[in-house]
Amino acid sequence: MPLPNALAHWIEYARFNLGEGEQILFQTGKHWIILVWPFIVYTTIIATAIWASDPAFWHALSRAQPPEILQAIITYPASAIALFAVVVSPYYALIFFLRFIQWLTTEVTVTNERVIWKWGFYFRVTDQLGLRAFERVQMEQSILGRAIAVIGAAPYSDIVISGFSGRSPTMRSISNPIKLNQIAQQANKDFQGR
Repeated sequence: MPLPNALAHWIEYARFNLGEGEQILFQTGKHWIILVWPFIVYTTIIATAIWASDPAFWHALSRAQPPEILQAIITYPASAIALFAVVVSPYYALIFFLRFIQWLTTEVTVTNERVIWKWGFYFRVTDQLGLRAFERVQMEQSILGRAIAVIGAAPYSDIVISGFSGRSPTMRSISNPIKLNQIAQQANKDFQGR
């Protein structure tokens, strides 16, 4: 389902900046794996807080003056874990939110004329490399990045797009890097053959 135009202009770049006769051949972005770790940690923290909490602790804590807080923690040690979880959980919720924004706003696009990369929401960073200057997509793939394909998910890796005129910064955890390289190489051959 396509995004509404107002939101799409904030998130997408390539679709709204194509030249005349230019077509998108392939588009990818951050892999969903970047969301897994913060989600697991956040869920574990919340589950621990629920498991370890004692209603009597929260009642004692709500009525306690600063010297009595330590007494409440000593009296209910398991609930001290819950208190720690409550304090730490907003941090991991923020990490998850920031990673979600990265996942949503990072794109690497191959068109019939260039390779475009973009990331960022409020501060957008974009660059491009014409197919005339394109050389390759360099990949650094972890074991997990390759192994995840076994379960039917798209693999991921860190990539650098190289060309005669320079190279992109390292883009971390990009989905489908092999397909990206294959389509970019084929687009380069087709472009050179014109």
